[in-house]
Amino acid sequence: MLEARRTAPAALLTLSATLLGSASCEKHEETARLEGPVTVVFTAESRWIGDRPERIWYGELSIERSGKQFNHGAYCYEPKPALDGDGSAERFAYRCDPAHQWQGLYVTQYGAFMICDHPLGNAAHADWSKIPADAKSGFDLLARCAHNYSPSQRGQLIAYAEGLGDAYVVRLLALQLGQAKFREWDATVRHLAASAKALLDKELERALAAPLDATATCRAAAQLPSAALGPPAEPLLVEAARRANLHAAVPCPDQLERILSALRRTSPTRAAELACSVFGGAPLLSREADLWSVEPPRLKALRELPPGSCPGLWEAMAGVVCSEDLQCRGHVCSAEDAERELSVWNTPPADPALRERYSRLQLLLIAYNQAPVPRALRTRMERLSYAATLAPCPSQQTSPRAARAACCTVPGAQVAACKQGARNELNNAVCDLKIDDTKRSISSHIRARAGSDTSTSTTR
Repeated sequence: MLEARRTAPAALLTLSATLLGSASCEKHEETARLEGPVTVVFTAESRWIGDRPERIWYGELSIERSGKQFNHGAYCYEPKPALDGDGSAERFAYRCDPAHQWQGLYVTQYGAFMICDHPLGNAAHADWSKIPADAKSGFDLLARCAHNYSPSQRGQLIAYAEGLGDAYVVRLLALQLGQAKFREWDATVRHLAASAKALLDKELERALAAPLDATATCRAAAQLPSAALGPPAEPLLVEAARRANLHAAVPCPDQLERILSALRRTSPTRAAELACSVFGGAPLLSREADLWSVEPPRLKALRELPPGSCPGLWEAMAGVVCSEDLQCRGHVCSAEDAERELSVWNTPPADPALRERYSRLQLLLIAYNQAPVPRALRTRMERLSYAATLAPCPSQQTSPRAARAACCTVPGAQVAACKQGARNELNNAVCDLKIDDTKRSISSHIRARAGSDTSTSTTR
């Protein structure tokens, strides 16, 4: 039997008190009770909050079954609550008012679980024909909702699935494969028995044949052995290459490198082409904790490129070579210089500055292995060792090192004399940079300021 008990809202006299601050100042409870094999009490509380007082409702369901108590949020805004049961201890429904749909929940010995995306109508009673009669037969409805549950509820659902058997745990994992919010996914896999892991592998192979997905593909590839990565390798890498060409994020490079290795065994030429597209574009270096380095999966993929298979790698190298890290004995490192420098270290150096040099030299050696350095880029690289004499900015001293690096990347060269380029009152640049490749020098001058009698001031 359903009994509903409601109290009237508190008097509006309390409203004036809320204007004194943003804290909640009014409590107001409405209760509905469902008696039967499962007992449910709906409690709602309203508060006035904010500088312009607004009433916010908080709902909670207190559920009791076979002596076990569970609590569950009710998500009502202005509740005139009603509860409905089917006479069993397996399921019940609530709604906030007659205009709302009935929201169903399954009750198990582990907890109460909301059924998402399956409203039960808004007639006088819930339409129980819309969902299976018990949580076991309706398990997929819960498994699809799991990422929206709280961490404690997700733990309860995993325990319930484990109680039902391996097939249910695998089903839960399969339905949550693409949900990044289901953070318990990997930990649950680690506890699977061998027989359950075999069932899961079949689901993962099917998922890997689907389009590239940042969560599902990465999780599936991480769990499957290398032998299973070959058949879907090419379409996944084609999509990764498309994203890389658009400068979009490419997910899980470590797993994509494993997939690439699987393709290399059956189609080495195609694998080299896709490795160049996926891993050979800018930026080649990544920054983490103030340290520039090359990600291990990228480095491994580029190292395994056959000679001459990725001449376009130099296009992405401009940002790498524009650094004095690539100075060897006073000039831009050759392939032989880079190899000699790298031979000093058996393992990557711990010092951050040396680690950056180490990473750049590794990439430089890989690029030399693909093609000779283009003449235009070599000229820009050589500017790193030019003599630089720069006029001071109106507000600060300029850096010859910054100017040389900007010359290497060209578009920044004309503003490098004053870092971002000082501007006068008319928003005209007041710093110019001159590059002389014959004399191997970089110089700057400052234009006359507005209202000044001086035409230019030049230093060399």
